[in-house]
Amino acid sequence: ETTTGIDAVLTEGAKITGTVTGPDGNTMMEDIQVVAYSWNIEGWWDWIGSDYTDTNGVYEISGLAPGTYRVQFQGSGYYRGQVYSGGGSLEDGQDIVVVGSETVGNIDASLAAGGAIAGTVTRSDGTTGLQNIYVQSSQWNGRYWESMGSSWTDENGQYEIGGIIAAGTYRVVFYDWNNGCLSETYDDVPGTEPDNGTDVVV
Repeated sequence: ETTTGIDAVLTEGAKITGTVTGPDGNTMMEDIQVVAYSWNIEGWWDWIGSDYTDTNGVYEISGLAPGTYRVQFQGSGYYRGQVYSGGGSLEDGQDIVVVGSETVGNIDASLAAGGAIAGTVTRSDGTTGLQNIYVQSSQWNGRYWESMGSSWTDENGQYEIGGIIAAGTYRVVFYDWNNGCLSETYDDVPGTEPDNGTDVVV
């Protein structure tokens, strides 16, 4: 049988909107990912929602429940990411309080030029490049290693992580899920724990 009348009236969620520009404050940045996070009682930031900027540099993160959020603008190319308003880590961000189904606007960012981490990943012979290795950079934020950018190696085993959050110290982990090799942490440490790695200074 079909049981009918199982209805629901959904409440409209809130929105966070804004514009992302380049270092000059005027050039609109397209395809920049903007992510809203919320702090949970277990001690870390939960991803809640995201959007990409359009050709006018405008984004809109919708469907948000009432609460307090922080917004992170991901780096792209040689433009480094940041959190609202300023700073490189979510720990440094400014709270954005959302009430009811309101739209909180003008959560904007102007991305500054940033550095990069680059290299080549090979097999144990030291010459054969490995494609599709996932390379992730992390930075210690005082409590845990926070991801600050990632990339995949190309057909020659080369990668470049652009848009590094800021000048500072990082750890780099290489993940292989496609070539039958063991993952490792820079510099030549088995496993994927940044704690055991060597500092990379940008």
